[in-house]
Amino acid sequence: MSKASLIIDRVVYLLHEHLNLLEEARRGVALSRATRGGVVDEVLDSLGKLRSSRARLLEEIRAIGGLDNLSSGEVEDLIALLGYYVEVAYANELSVLLDARDIVDVSYDLLDIEGLRREAQSILSRLLSR
Repeated sequence: MSKASLIIDRVVYLLHEHLNLLEEARRGVALSRATRGGVVDEVLDSLGKLRSSRARLLEEIRAIGGLDNLSSGEVEDLIALLGYYVEVAYANELSVLLDARDIVDVSYDLLDIEGLRREAQSILSRLLSR
C-alpha cells in the first residue's frame, strides 16, 4: 500500500470520527441548554475531543501537502476528502461552535477551525491545479 493510500485511509477515518464527535458535541450543547447550563462538563469534554481530532486531521492534511507522484485516483480521492472538509465538515463544526459559545468560550476553537480550513483549501487548490 502506498504512502498516499495510507494517508487517504487515515483522513477518511478521521473525518468519520470528526462527524461522530460533532454529533456528540451537538447533543452536549442541547443537553446543556435543556438543563439551563447544568451540564457544562459534557460540552467541555466533547469540545476537547474535537480539538484532538482537529489536530490529528491537520497533521494528516499537512502530510498530503508533502506527497509526490500521486495517481489520478489518489488525487481525486484527496480532492473529494479535502473538499468535504472545506465545505461540509467546516460548516458543521462552525455551527456547533457558534451554538456552544453561549455556554463555554470557543474563541480558540473558532480560530483553530479557520486555520485548518485555510490549510485544507491551500492543499486542495494545489491538487486541483495538477
